Amino acid sequence: MSGALRTFWVGSAMAVALGSSACGPGAPPRPAPARPAPTSPGPAGGEDALATGPLGIFRSKRFDLAIPVPDGRGFAIDDTRGAWLSARHEASRSTLLLRRWRVPELTSRAGCEASARSGRTLPTLDAAEVLEVRSFAVPPGHDTEAAVALFRPRVKPGESAPLFGMVLAFGSSARQCFAFAFATEHTGPDAEAVIAARLARVVDQSLGRIEAQSDLDPRLERESPAPR
Repeated sequence: MSGALRTFWVGSAMAVALGSSACGPGAPPRPAPARPAPTSPGPAGGEDALATGPLGIFRSKRFDLAIPVPDGRGFAIDDTRGAWLSARHEASRSTLLLRRWRVPELTSRAGCEASARSGRTLPTLDAAEVLEVRSFAVPPGHDTEAAVALFRPRVKPGESAPLFGMVLAFGSSARQCFAFAFATEHTGPDAEAVIAARLARVVDQSLGRIEAQSDLDPRLERESPAPR
């Protein structure tokens, strides 16, 4: 696993774990991570939950977004700590990070990606196999581009390693930015088929269907201007 991908995995898993585990002595109680309600019964046994589980909708008040989530019951979502919405699907070893924020000047997708990476370690495409690049108008009014990719760790002959899949999307709209980073892994002879099904569902039914909660201007966090 590349350094950025490993840090993304561990850091995101810890963020969700901290949100759902005990607090330190004397600390105020913390709310449990939110779980979107599924819209239909769960899949039959033996199926990959992330690829076939019922779709839920998570409504983020601070980002004013309605976010479809595959296998709604399987995700632990923390939308209260830090600058990012952080979600972990433990059964499939998948992690999702999402953020929407303001910047002080007109910007582009590249500018939004640089802003996102300046404050958090995210996977990169440097050593990945890019399968597809697609454009989306999500959130509404944003010019968002998503890259779908695979990452194959180098292993010694005879050894096996998990296959990693990722979706990296960055978008801009005047002085607003959007970032969506999903990563998942699977090991075994069916890894490519499983990862492909997960990525397709996340792109088509999650990222591609994000909607604004209201027509009002969202109260987004503002990025501080860079020193001159």
